[in-house]
Amino acid sequence: MAAFRNRKRRRFLDDLDPEAPATTVLEAGARFEGDVVVPGDAVVAGTLEGALAVAGRVRIVPSGRVRGPVRASEAKIEGTVEGPVDVGGRLEIGAAARIEGRIVAGRLDVAEGAQVLGEVSTSSTKRSFVERRDERSKVP
Repeated sequence: MAAFRNRKRRRFLDDLDPEAPATTVLEAGARFEGDVVVPGDAVVAGTLEGALAVAGRVRIVPSGRVRGPVRASEAKIEGTVEGPVDVGGRLEIGAAARIEGRIVAGRLDVAEGAQVLGEVSTSSTKRSFVERRDERSKVP
């Protein structure tokens, strides 16, 4: 089984389809060393030891791990990133995510429980930091 597959594009990151032909997928259990440049979208479910540059959108699922810089137009991180993250548009950080490194994003959504260790900045002039909490954490 190949570590990478090319698939087609779909909607936003929850709908990022790993079966689509224009999507590159680093499969769960796969380990790749070196820099990766993706002209479309990408899903990382395995381990990448190196830089990840994605022209489109990237989703790092809970089993995914990147040890190196991540750059994309939009991103959803649910796994682990050890390195700087630079996203031109929306960056969504899931509850199970762990990021160690500087984060720069146009818009930032952070779920309760996410671990972010490093400097965070947004490039938007509007209020762009959103913290999501589940119903249990709301105070009546």
